[in-house]
Amino acid sequence: MRRNTKQMLSICLSLALVASSFSTASFVSQAKAKLTKTKLTMKVGESKRITIKGKVAKAKYSFRSSSKKKATVSSRGVVKAKKTGKVVITVKEKIKKKTRRVGKVTVTIKKKSGSVSTSNGTSTATPGSTNAVTVTEKPTQEPTATATATATPKPTRKPTPTPYPENPEFNDIPSGYAQKKADNVGTLERFEYKTNVYYDPAVKDEEKETITRYAMVVLPKGYTKEKKYPVVYFLHGYGDIPEYMVGDGMSDEGNGDQYVIWNEIANKDCKDVIVVYSCTSCNKVIEKGWDKNSTPSYDYVINDVTGPLMSAVNKEYSTLTGRENTAICGFSMGGRESFNIAFRRPDLFGAVGGFCPAPGAFDGGDMLTKDELQLSDEYKNSTYIQITKGAKDTMVKNTPVEYDNLFTQKGIPHKYYETMGGDPPGKGNGTHWKHVWQHGLYNFLKRAFPVEEEAQ
Repeated sequence: MRRNTKQMLSICLSLALVASSFSTASFVSQAKAKLTKTKLTMKVGESKRITIKGKVAKAKYSFRSSSKKKATVSSRGVVKAKKTGKVVITVKEKIKKKTRRVGKVTVTIKKKSGSVSTSNGTSTATPGSTNAVTVTEKPTQEPTATATATATPKPTRKPTPTPYPENPEFNDIPSGYAQKKADNVGTLERFEYKTNVYYDPAVKDEEKETITRYAMVVLPKGYTKEKKYPVVYFLHGYGDIPEYMVGDGMSDEGNGDQYVIWNEIANKDCKDVIVVYSCTSCNKVIEKGWDKNSTPSYDYVINDVTGPLMSAVNKEYSTLTGRENTAICGFSMGGRESFNIAFRRPDLFGAVGGFCPAPGAFDGGDMLTKDELQLSDEYKNSTYIQITKGAKDTMVKNTPVEYDNLFTQKGIPHKYYETMGGDPPGKGNGTHWKHVWQHGLYNFLKRAFPVEEEAQ
C-alpha cells in the first residue's frame, strides 16, 4: 500500500511537470517577437525603421542587409535606401547564447520622383566642404498637435543685399581677430594617441587592430600644467584633415584658426582654452582626403571623440572635466557631426556649435531622427547651442535654417545668425569658407567660455 502511494505521488508529480513544461512552452511561443511588416517600399535617399512587435526583455536584435550598396541598416533597424533594386534585411534575436531568426524584410527601392530631396527635405548626396550637393530650398516641417497655432514659418530667403545687414549681437568682434600676432601666439602641436575605434564594416569591433590617430591641439599662450583649462573639440569638414583648419600642411599657412583662438584669449573675450582639432573621418587610413563613399566613417566619429580621444586628451593635458568645461563644434560636415554627438551625449558637452553645418544630423540611419531629437530639462537651460550661416553659402544653402526651425519647433533654446564673416567682421564673402566659420568660432568661444564667468 505504501509502495502504491509512492507510485501515485511520483506519477502525479511527473504529470505536473509535463503540464508545466507545456504551459511554459506555450508562454514562450506566445512571447516570440515578430516583424510588423515583411515588405517595405522606399525611394532612394529615404529612411525607414523596421519595427518588431512583442520584443523579448533582455533580448538583442540585429539587422543585416543583403546589399549595403543598395541599402544600409543601422543597429536600431533604420534602413537607408541608396540605389534602386531589391534588398533583403535579415532580423535576428539573441537571448543569452541562443540566436534565432525573427524574419526577413524585403525592401523595394525606387527612383526619386521629381526633385532630388528626400522625405526629410535634404539631399542624398554626401555634404562636404568643397563638393557637396545642397539641400532643397524649403525644408519639410514636422506636424505637431498645435501645428496651426505654433508652426514655425518655412524659410523664404531673398537675395542677399549688399552691404549685408550684420546682426549687431554677433558682429561685435574686433578687427584683426584672424591675423597672426606674435604677442598672442601660443603653442600648436600634433598629438598622437592609440585607438582601435574606426569604421570598417568588414571587421568586428573586438577584432580591430590598434592604430595611431592624431589631432592638432591649440594651447593658449603661457600654458602650464599648474593650471587646468576647459576643452573645445573642433570637427573639420568633409575631405579635410586637422591641419587644413589650423595651418602647417595644406595651403601655405593653412586657414589659421589658432590665431583666432589666441587673439580672442588676448582680447579677454574668452577664457584660456585648449582646442582639439580631431580627425572627423574616423577610418583606418588617417590622412584620407576626399572620398565620396566615406560618409559612414564621419558618422562613426562619435565613438572616437567620446571614447579614446577624450580619454587621451584628459590624460596628456591639464584639463578641466565635466560638461560645463567641455564643448564641441565644427564646420560643414563637422557641424553636422557635432550636433549629432552633442544631442546624443549632453552629459559630456555643455556647448555645441555648427558653422555652415551640413545636412543629415537628424536623418536617422546611424544618426538621430527628428522624432528622437530632444534635450531634457536637466540640460535645456544649461547648454549653449549656436548655428552660424553664411549669408551667401551656396554649398549647404538653407540647411542651417532647417536646423534653426527644427530646434525652435522642439523647444530647444539656441542662437542663430547669418553673416558675411571676414576680418574686419562683416566684410567677408559670406560663402562656405573660413570667412564664416572663423566668425562663428569667435562668437562660439565668447559665449561658451566667457571671461566674466571665470572664478576670481
